[in-house]
Amino acid sequence: MDTNTTTAQRLKIVRGDLSQAAFAKRLGVHQNTLGRYERGVTEPDTGFARAICTIFGVEPRWLLLGEGVMRSQRATPGDAQGQPQTGHAVSTQDSVLAALRRDTDNLRRENREMHQENKELRQENRELNLTVRKLLEENGNLRVAMVENKAAPSAAQ
Repeated sequence: MDTNTTTAQRLKIVRGDLSQAAFAKRLGVHQNTLGRYERGVTEPDTGFARAICTIFGVEPRWLLLGEGVMRSQRATPGDAQGQPQTGHAVSTQDSVLAALRRDTDNLRRENREMHQENKELRQENRELNLTVRKLLEENGNLRVAMVENKAAPSAAQ
């Protein structure tokens, strides 16, 4: 493919026989947005370009610049519905899933640790509240004793 084609034309080539609605849905954009991209009114954003490259096995350099091949040998295109069928697209998805699993495991471990810490803090809080109640009671008893001591010398006189 030469660099004389526009990004809009290259998007139409990738879409092929798929309807705009089906293509837009697969890529997670509104059909009107896809229409503006294909008419050249607006340029696709990075997330949209990344989705096309991942889902349809398109080379980013070809999509954005019209240089090189549309699809490399390391990644073959998906089927007509845009389902990835290649090792590259699948391995990318596998690595993303593996990263998500690691993150999930880390978050679960962190959650368990925080839950245990929370439990310990609640117990410490109960103990401190008990200590405060005892100190308040003792403080009250001392005040009573102080008032009685002040009253006792004047009664003796």
